[in-house]
Amino acid sequence: MKQTLRCLLLLLAWLSGQALATETVTFGILSFRPKAQAQAQWKPLESYLNTSVSGHSFKIQIFDFDGLQEAIRQQSIDFVITQPAEYVRMTHQNGLSSPLATLINMEQGKPVRVFGGVILTRSKQTDINTLQDLQGKRVATASTTGFGAYQAQAYTLSKAHVDIGPLLQTGLPQDLAVEALLAGKADVAFVRSGLIEALASEGKLDISQVKVVNRQNLPGYPFAASTALYPEWPVVAMSHIPEELAVRVAGALLSLPHGGAVAQSLKIHGFTIPAEYEPVRSMMRELKVPPFDVQARVSPEEIWQQYRLLIVILVGAVTAVLALAIYSTMLGRRLSSIADAMVEGLYVVTASGRITYVNRAAQRLLGYQREQLLGQSIRKFSRNGEHDLPVRTGETTFVTRSGKVLPVEVSAQSVFKRGQLVQTVAVFGDISERKAQTEHIYRLAFYDRLTGLPNRRLLTERIDKAMAAGPVTGQQCAILMMDLDHFKQLNDTLGHKVGDALLVAVAQRLQSLFGDQRTIARPGGDEFVVMLELVAVDTRRAAEAAIEHAEKLVALFHAPFDIEDQLHHITTSVGVVLCNEQQLAADELLKRADIAMYQAKAAGRNTFRLFDAAMASRLTERAALEAEFRQALELKQLMLHYQVQVDIDGKARGVEALVRWQHPVRGLVAPGLFIPMAEETGLILPMGQWVLEEACQQIADWQARSDMDPLLVAVNVSAHQIFQPDFVDRVRTALQNSGAKPSLLQLELTESVLARNMEDIILKMRQLTALGVTFSLDDFGTGYSSLAYLKRLPLQQLKIDASFVRDILTDANDAAITRTVIALGQSLGLEVIAEGVERSEQGELLRQQGCPMFQGYLFGRPVPADALEAQLQAKV
Repeated sequence: MKQTLRCLLLLLAWLSGQALATETVTFGILSFRPKAQAQAQWKPLESYLNTSVSGHSFKIQIFDFDGLQEAIRQQSIDFVITQPAEYVRMTHQNGLSSPLATLINMEQGKPVRVFGGVILTRSKQTDINTLQDLQGKRVATASTTGFGAYQAQAYTLSKAHVDIGPLLQTGLPQDLAVEALLAGKADVAFVRSGLIEALASEGKLDISQVKVVNRQNLPGYPFAASTALYPEWPVVAMSHIPEELAVRVAGALLSLPHGGAVAQSLKIHGFTIPAEYEPVRSMMRELKVPPFDVQARVSPEEIWQQYRLLIVILVGAVTAVLALAIYSTMLGRRLSSIADAMVEGLYVVTASGRITYVNRAAQRLLGYQREQLLGQSIRKFSRNGEHDLPVRTGETTFVTRSGKVLPVEVSAQSVFKRGQLVQTVAVFGDISERKAQTEHIYRLAFYDRLTGLPNRRLLTERIDKAMAAGPVTGQQCAILMMDLDHFKQLNDTLGHKVGDALLVAVAQRLQSLFGDQRTIARPGGDEFVVMLELVAVDTRRAAEAAIEHAEKLVALFHAPFDIEDQLHHITTSVGVVLCNEQQLAADELLKRADIAMYQAKAAGRNTFRLFDAAMASRLTERAALEAEFRQALELKQLMLHYQVQVDIDGKARGVEALVRWQHPVRGLVAPGLFIPMAEETGLILPMGQWVLEEACQQIADWQARSDMDPLLVAVNVSAHQIFQPDFVDRVRTALQNSGAKPSLLQLELTESVLARNMEDIILKMRQLTALGVTFSLDDFGTGYSSLAYLKRLPLQQLKIDASFVRDILTDANDAAITRTVIALGQSLGLEVIAEGVERSEQGELLRQQGCPMFQGYLFGRPVPADALEAQLQAKV
């Protein structure tokens, strides 16, 4: 009947669900600290929930044990964070939900998901070394109601058949129990795990003064413990909370970044998926602590006390003179009618497990008629043939007549006569929807929505778990991080739909290679990670095995991907790191794999690299260089050098502006070091703007001088710059502010720029051409050359790349290419200039081919403006 009343409450809660959306949602939190201190600690959770869960106003309320019990009894709070034993007790007495999440505590700067009890004695107490030595000893504890402070230890001692002596309850905090031990008021102290380490770090305890009895060997657990470990505090919803709100709150808690700013302000590490609290329930049942301290017996008096109003209504004017047989018959019929009206299933079984009664809901849920169930063993309907679980309180599974597996929650009550079990009455309800919601929450928190692979959060947990198990199992661990080469270009060109389909296809191909025996994850974007657990006796063999898998991974992408009936070729770059060389956290290992992956990209892509210390050193060097370059932009350490461009007669017609960095310590830094870095970090934008403005000012200075002929100044423009929406306005403003003639400014574009958004580029080029600015196509022949776009682009010049000029005298192919480019430029009416001319023989061959313009060391190196002026004056 208690389950029936609970159902009615749930129904009322559902009907009033809309009203709840506009009311304050209260989080009741159990705390042993002063209320003001606890309120301040948990206040950030209130702000986080109000931001993360729309449509509701959340409020945090702090309680002690008695206050929380009363608030739950009166249904004045909506969600609860409490200790495990209190959760179990409240579930039995007030019908709380299954846990939505479990707290990850932060102890001594370390995330802790479980805790246990510690049994302490003084180091000098030579007669206490094992559990058996505790027989009859005096014990100090904060309270017998404490889970880690007493009950976990009591359970461990009961298993060892040890009876302790007098108890001294010191009250909170648990520090008092340790003080009582050291003062000689007790032989032993019971405290929660993590306490003695905290007291030692705070300078309140000399750890050498105490020793731990029955110390457990718990790999990866940072604190001493004398008992088994139990999950940390659960977060649960009251029965009146709508499922939708419970799911949203659970999702918000699970999405709270582990170790992030909010978690740090709460002095916790975060929340994780609900832990299994059945061990806590079993321990409490065996200890016979509330609510398992009294075996309930069904009696007429108890039935009358609980259901007297219902009996009065149904039976009417039943009088005390009715015979006991008549009374029992009438009562049984009424109770049977009530049972058949229940939404939840009810069955009664004998001590041997035979079914003697089922209500209509049980028949409906199991799919059998009453006659087919009566007399059958309950084990027949249990999924694994268990006998105990279906007649105990908790979650289990039944198999229906159709073969469907039905998850249920059972609430059972045993009936005894003269100490012997007579029968068990059990009520069960279908929790399929709740299980589905829990699974949904789990997948949202730990799996990538697009590919269905584990996300970064689950990946880091599995890496940490493998690292902790490594010293015990002897297994080696390796991480392979891969990134799809040029994926962004494909995504931007063909659209996100094709990009997403490719990512799904990559995930499927990875699963086909590695199967279910490996962890394959997608941390984000176009990155994938494979975690390998290798059976290798040493690091060298582990490295060989990891490299073998990396080679297979690279080869896996040699075959094209069929996306929407189109074949797409894409390669991958892979970074490999071995986990067990040092005991590092998952985040650090992933960082190292990321470094190795970018080294693979730097090596030309479509390959792999194994992380080594030199990579980290280079990364540190690059980070330092990036920081110094940012400072160089602010301190104006950059300068422009100019390299002359001459015609066939050797007369200077223009110059190319080339940026240089004069570092106060490093000296002149090579452009090959800082320009790619500027491209990757976005610093190319402020640098490119500075180059443009400086070049325009130099044009204006030269055009104002009567002793110099006008010089065309060529300025390189990056893709980042030209794709800025206000690029045309930036060029126009630089020209206007300096007073430079637009016709003396030439902008150089590389062919790679033209692979993206051609229409936008053409529009901007035409707007600038209308001002008088000219355009040159740099590095022609090395990128995405196409006669189709050459005809459409408003170009004035083609620039032959230096790589073709370098071997023009010895490589017939390079000579043919330069000849073709020159002829192509002539046919399209474009000026052609060859760069990288260093030898007179190269220049002579280019003249014979008809090239009209030249640039290279043969005619002049890049020099500052004043040196260029002197060089030009000397030739006059």
